[in-house]
Amino acid sequence: MRTLVLISTVFLTALPASAQMIVLGQGLSRACFEAASFGMNVSKTEIDTCSKALSEQTISSEKRLATYVNRGILYMRDGQYDRAIKDYDTAIKMNDTLGSPHLNKGAALIYKEQYIEAMKSLNTAINLKSADLHAAYFNRALIYERKGNLTAAYYDLKKAIELKPDFQPAIDQIDRYIVEKTG
Repeated sequence: MRTLVLISTVFLTALPASAQMIVLGQGLSRACFEAASFGMNVSKTEIDTCSKALSEQTISSEKRLATYVNRGILYMRDGQYDRAIKDYDTAIKMNDTLGSPHLNKGAALIYKEQYIEAMKSLNTAINLKSADLHAAYFNRALIYERKGNLTAAYYDLKKAIELKPDFQPAIDQIDRYIVEKTG
């Protein structure tokens, strides 16, 4: 019987991936989406824009949900993980059948090193066929590696690349593995 031996050459230091929710049209909720989508550096002004969209604008429930997710992403990038999780939980309460809030909650929980809860959120995102399914598999691979399950991590990285062949974070991580067949 052949078994697969996987060796990770260095401890995984990659950051979790997140998924923005698209907001069409103009206004503060659109500005919030753009901040979550295009900027890596977060300013208080960007978070305030999202908050104003939620408190001052009359927006559809779909835009409201997306704005909670997008503000959560900004909070997460700013290291405010509890606030991010609160926003993701609000979005999940609004519609628990969307994968993106679960995916992002999983990413925030990885930052907090709450791997069991993160795994639950990521599995939910995968089961719901999140629009950014590759990111859910990538994030789950981060947990598997940190928990020492290199085989599961490897296969999740492969799945992430299968789903999005140009997903550079997964490509960079899988290149660290040495695969040997034994027995």
